[in-house]
Amino acid sequence: MDKTINSKTKANRQPFFSVIIPMYNAGELIEKCLYSVYAQDLEEEDFEIIVVDDCSTDNSVEIATTYAENHANTTLLLHKENKRQGGARNTAMRAARGKYFAFMDSDDCWQYTNTLSTFKRIITETNADIVDNREYTRIAYNADAAMTTYSEEAHYQRIDNISLLRSNDFLFAPWCAICKRELIYEHKIWFAEKKQYEDADWRMKTVYYANNIVRTAIPFYCYRLNPSSTLNKIQPQLQFDTVSLYKRLATFASGDIHHEMKGFLSLWLLRNVISFPFLSQRYRLQDSRKAVTELRQARLLDSNTYKSLSPSISFKKKEIMMLFLLNHTPFIALAPYRAIMKLKNAARRLACKRKRH
Repeated sequence: MDKTINSKTKANRQPFFSVIIPMYNAGELIEKCLYSVYAQDLEEEDFEIIVVDDCSTDNSVEIATTYAENHANTTLLLHKENKRQGGARNTAMRAARGKYFAFMDSDDCWQYTNTLSTFKRIITETNADIVDNREYTRIAYNADAAMTTYSEEAHYQRIDNISLLRSNDFLFAPWCAICKRELIYEHKIWFAEKKQYEDADWRMKTVYYANNIVRTAIPFYCYRLNPSSTLNKIQPQLQFDTVSLYKRLATFASGDIHHEMKGFLSLWLLRNVISFPFLSQRYRLQDSRKAVTELRQARLLDSNTYKSLSPSISFKKKEIMMLFLLNHTPFIALAPYRAIMKLKNAARRLACKRKRH
């Protein structure tokens, strides 16, 4: 970080929320993003906004600078090198003063003016470490989200760690949760930097270490469907970032954590490794071979690894077969394996489509 932009002195009072926004080439959308936060019905002293620019090459910095210079609760931090979203969020969390962290992406926005006050009420009533929200709103990339007031009663329920992780509607995106600052700092839960898929292990760790979790279903967050998103492009590096995620989770699972969490992580890793999704995409075969080599070297294709993490784990026959194929067959066998996975994913999409209709 080489520069901080904020022309006004911060108030001495600790804000309740720190709204954390990593930014990279957001263009005009950062203005809409910030506007949706400034429109909140809380006093500006009750929340701060920390925008971290990750080496944008467009006019994002100029736009964000104008807001930082005119709002005492807004700080713009500039990275000297690109660290991707995880690194930008880490920079913001280390600079944040709020009791709770709320996350946004710079091309998204909130649609309710009482988003923060609603979550503040829930937190005040429950003293939650995490408020996990399972609903959000999808909008077109260039669409405008009209600011309204959330008029429904904000219901919430308490939930334990493992039940939340096992929920079919548990989301990995950081903007799905409001997290207590103390939780992050006490357990040193930071994002992986310079990688995609930095959020899955971060979310799992925050949930694991939280003692008090409540769930809500408030569609306050407007997620823009970006056709140019990195995840929509064919980039070989995404395969290796996926392997990096699996390795980070395997390291976490092998540490001093509760046996229930070890069991959950063992199954999660097993099911994801054997269906390694990017092997079914249009990546070069040699890149997929390198990714599988990394999995082998990390012993994530060895059934004994999963047994050591969770002795009670039970394998299905197809899981044993997939591990064996990936671990022992020659690399040339990846070609038919990729074909099998492509057919499997196509059948899964067709089943989901029929279910919706």
